[in-house]
Amino acid sequence: MSKPAAVTTYTKEQVLGSQRFSNVQKDILGALLGGDQECTLEQAEKLIQEFEKKEVR
Repeated sequence: MSKPAAVTTYTKEQVLGSQRFSNVQKDILGALLGGDQECTLEQAEKLIQEFEKKEVR
C-alpha cells in the first residue's frame, strides 16, 4: 500500500506573506488565526468563506 500524501501546513506568518490572498483576506486571516497556529491553504480559504458568510449585526 502507498502512504497517503503529506498535507502541507503553513504558519500564520507564511499565510499572511503569501501572494495567494488579497490584503482584505490577509486582514481576515490575521484576525482569525492564532499566533502559532498552522493551517493548510484550503483551511485558510474555508475560514475566509465562513467569515464572509456571517451576517453583520
